[in-house]
Amino acid sequence: MRIDGLTLDLRERNAWEAFDLGVALARNTGARLFVPFSAIFVLLAIVVQAIVFFLDLPVWAALPLLWWFKPAADRIALSVLAQAVFSAAPPWRKTLDSLTTIPRTGLVAALTYGRLDFARSFHLPVRQLEGQTGKPGRERLRVLDKKLRGHAVWLTLAVWLFIFVLIFGLNGLIGLLAPDDLHIEPLIFAFFRDTSGSVISQYLTCAAYVVAECVLEPFYVASGFALYLSRRTALEGWDLEVAFKRMAARIEEQTKPVTVLPGALALLLAGILAIACALPSSSYAQEAQDEDEPDSAATAQSDPVLPKPTPAQAAKEAKEPSKEKTAVRQVLAAPEFNEYADEKVWRYTGKPSDPGKPPRFGDGFFRFMQFVGELLRGGLWVIAIVVLAWLLYLLATRFGWFKDNFRMHRVKPDAMFGLDLRPESLPDDVPAAARALLAEGNMRGALALLYRASLSLLIHERDVEIAAGDTEGDCVRRVARAGPPATAAYFEQLAAAWSLIAYAGRKPENAEVARLIDTWATHFTVPDTEGASGAGPRAVPA
Repeated sequence: MRIDGLTLDLRERNAWEAFDLGVALARNTGARLFVPFSAIFVLLAIVVQAIVFFLDLPVWAALPLLWWFKPAADRIALSVLAQAVFSAAPPWRKTLDSLTTIPRTGLVAALTYGRLDFARSFHLPVRQLEGQTGKPGRERLRVLDKKLRGHAVWLTLAVWLFIFVLIFGLNGLIGLLAPDDLHIEPLIFAFFRDTSGSVISQYLTCAAYVVAECVLEPFYVASGFALYLSRRTALEGWDLEVAFKRMAARIEEQTKPVTVLPGALALLLAGILAIACALPSSSYAQEAQDEDEPDSAATAQSDPVLPKPTPAQAAKEAKEPSKEKTAVRQVLAAPEFNEYADEKVWRYTGKPSDPGKPPRFGDGFFRFMQFVGELLRGGLWVIAIVVLAWLLYLLATRFGWFKDNFRMHRVKPDAMFGLDLRPESLPDDVPAAARALLAEGNMRGALALLYRASLSLLIHERDVEIAAGDTEGDCVRRVARAGPPATAAYFEQLAAAWSLIAYAGRKPENAEVARLIDTWATHFTVPDTEGASGAGPRAVPA
């Protein structure tokens, strides 16, 4: 890839700056990006909706199918963005005409096991632009994910939330603007129903989803692409490479040989060489040789190797920088490298455990796991306390523990529905009294006697929590909870017969009332009201 042809300002950015760059790139590309993506995505939505219609599936089934095949349309957006960072993006008509030339590397994986990749926009350039698949592709993704995968995942979640906001916002707007005769239900209520209004709401919701994706998905792809460029710049030093190439081009331009007067330049060079040769350096060498001893002179003549520098010369050479260091300093002094950035980092200000011991690899992760362990321990204590309190409550309510200390006095009603529920108001033989009333033709009185006798015994003898303001249905539910099941079923039938004659004015069958009278004694027991006799409660014969 010719990175020197990029139109972006290449430098290492943090994730949030990369997201801003992606949004700016998508906004500047404009219709060249949004029109082809929207056209293909709308066409895909129509095809999916047609498939759902012909298969006789619910309308809402098009949404998961459309979401699943969305990566196929993302490749169009990335193709436009990749051309926009090198030169002007092609017109949208040209992009639609060249759909067959877009690389399809990794498309099958993206639509199958790779569909649930939460860093999809960050990984897409590796598959589509680099063509990396298989083990090399996985290694490439592992290198890219080391620092920025978490940011790519949060980007995906943020875009999902924005899509939901747009869907519900558009759905609410349509509901406000719809005519009165066209009832548009909210999505959460209409999504799984098949009424006419619900079906219309489902179609409108699908349309709102398509609009939301056409607006937000290009920004999502552009942000992931910018994050990819930032990561590769940090790994491969793209900014340094571009700076060196620009500097080399500028130096080459400055040192380009001049073609005017070549003869004069040659004469000037010859004159400089002649002056250099005329310098008296050789005479100094001769004088130094005369002062030396004959043995040393002979040794110098026989050994062609240059003499070693003296300690003073070596110290002088050490102080003076080499040509390579001078060149590096000149390169670093260029304007391209004079960039500074302020960063805020968290730093521990307390006393370290061992000041002389350097931090080891993984200490930060170990401290994080310690924090998580403390958090989990606190959570376990809270759960244990809640479970203990629940067990104490269960023992108190089910088995009567602490009943004498914590039981609150409950007022038992003496009358309900205009019926007297006091135990002393009941006859000694309730079934016989009810049977006599039924024989006299007073069916309402017979059922009233059975009903109030049942309520009285349930409230005062069995201590069922029935309040004075409860309805017949409330009484049935409370008796069902108190049990036993046979008594609850009988009381439900008795309450239904009483409600039928008391509120609807319709008499049940005589056989049904007689059966209720005959089976009443099998479920209820009338207490002995003669307290002086000391006898316990007695069962009423059927």
